[in-house]
Amino acid sequence: MRAIAFTTLLSSAAGAFLNPVEKMVSSVCTDSRVLEPGAVFFALKGDHFDGHAFAGAAIEAGAAAVVADAGYLAGAEAEGLRQKAKAVECGLFAAEDSRLALGSAAALYLSDFDVPVVAVTGSSGKTTTRRIIETLLSAEMAVHAAIKNFNNDIGVSHTIFGLDERHDLLLLEMGMNRAGELHYLAEVARPEVAVITNIGTAHIEYFGNRAKIAEAKKEIFDFFTNENTAIINRDDDFAEYLTAGVPGEKIYFTAADAGIEVVEDLGINGYRLRCGEGQEVLFSLGGEYNISNLAAGVVTARKLGLTESVIAGRIEQIRGVDARTQIIVEGRFTIFNDSYNANPDSMRAALKLLRSAGKGGRVAVIGDMFELGSSAERLHRELGEWIASEAPADTVVLVGELMRFCREGALRAGFSSAAIHWYPSVMQAADEVLPLLGDGSTILLKGSRGMRMERLMEKISVPAVGY
Repeated sequence: MRAIAFTTLLSSAAGAFLNPVEKMVSSVCTDSRVLEPGAVFFALKGDHFDGHAFAGAAIEAGAAAVVADAGYLAGAEAEGLRQKAKAVECGLFAAEDSRLALGSAAALYLSDFDVPVVAVTGSSGKTTTRRIIETLLSAEMAVHAAIKNFNNDIGVSHTIFGLDERHDLLLLEMGMNRAGELHYLAEVARPEVAVITNIGTAHIEYFGNRAKIAEAKKEIFDFFTNENTAIINRDDDFAEYLTAGVPGEKIYFTAADAGIEVVEDLGINGYRLRCGEGQEVLFSLGGEYNISNLAAGVVTARKLGLTESVIAGRIEQIRGVDARTQIIVEGRFTIFNDSYNANPDSMRAALKLLRSAGKGGRVAVIGDMFELGSSAERLHRELGEWIASEAPADTVVLVGELMRFCREGALRAGFSSAAIHWYPSVMQAADEVLPLLGDGSTILLKGSRGMRMERLMEKISVPAVGY
């Protein structure tokens, strides 16, 4: 982060300075446990924590300034905090809403940079597409990109504050599970180029149908002018809706649009592709959905000035993100770790990729899919019916209460009862999975984030990925 005066950083936020010291701040922190001296600490209130309880600890750790809710700072319980800040000349800002103040500060900080901003959203594939774009653009640019899946308002702000004079481009990932969230993120970051990977069923609990999801995703274009560029999946059935009425350039992507030709499908090991000026390259991510993600990355890189030959030369450098189409070879079997999250679309896609693993024993360990609302029982049953019809695995291990309905659907559709097992928890399933793995087996791990399916990896001597 480029050093900036505390009073300047908060100058556009709604609220008032209680202790307007002219201190320079060198970082932004929302977790007092990792605060570095010279940081500004934003006391944020979440579902499971309240940062106001740690504001005093932040001052003791060397915070240059603290931003907290005005309602809290006006209370008697905050008297000690106010006195402590004054005694050590720590800045203090009483915000109407400290979370909104964080976004305002991020927007102001970003306004001082003259770099392109690229944002990626979509129901699935956001993180992988963002990683692909980062890998391609890094051939010729110093890219500052989101870490992991920092894609909500807090994460996007933290990413913005990591920008400094070394960088040529800011690459953001934007997620949402409520209407209005992408509007807010777009207002903070004002992306010049915005990519929507697809419109699926993720978070349908909060929207009711895909049309409402598409409406919420389209908010990423709310601040577009004729100078902006929207990049849209041509094959998505909401493509026309997403671009209707949006000013600026529209670029559509498919494999054909990106100039990608599949020479050989290598299953979970990816593809041999022909691209660019006829170059053959290896792309390490398997699954048709990753060809779509790659196409989005290629047309984005092309829009930002990279040549076809440079793009083709970078494709072999692309690697999967932890717990997303991640292939791990462990002794005599292979783990296909796609455990970060799941919805009906991504679950089927992962199971199709498992099917391509061929002989040697394919074991699918899949967990509950969350945020499906009143459709949850039906969608789990339909997944079971699909498994019976498509036979993507030799053995299916189901985990979680909702997966009972998947088992019922599969059995009703004719799947072998000897090949499908159900367990209420990940750890109970883990005790039973290891005997199912023979030489050459491939095991898929997939489920919603709350299921933490990666914990099963600990049972088979592979460190679990932390989140």
